[in-house]
Amino acid sequence: LHIRFLHVLPLETGAQVGTVGQMEVSPNATNVIPGEVRMSLELRDLSAAKLDRLIAKIRGRAAAIASETRTAIRIEAGGRHQPATAQGRHSPRPSQPYP
Repeated sequence: LHIRFLHVLPLETGAQVGTVGQMEVSPNATNVIPGEVRMSLELRDLSAAKLDRLIAKIRGRAAAIASETRTAIRIEAGGRHQPATAQGRHSPRPSQPYP
């Protein structure tokens, strides 16, 4: 499901980023289809208008997925911060590239 949501991000031009930070799956067992999944999704961009468009597209895609799969999907808004650039002193560049 989260992969289908993240397919929305590349549809917009720019440098937007989406991160799935947490997933709670119940039951969390091998070879069992979960009855409930909770996840957090963080979206970042320098444009508040673009973030609003992305959220609307994700809500629309969620409704389509729910209809296609006959499941219930509820989206709750979390915290929201104004877009801002990172200052160089707060985000040092690694001396070695990541593997």
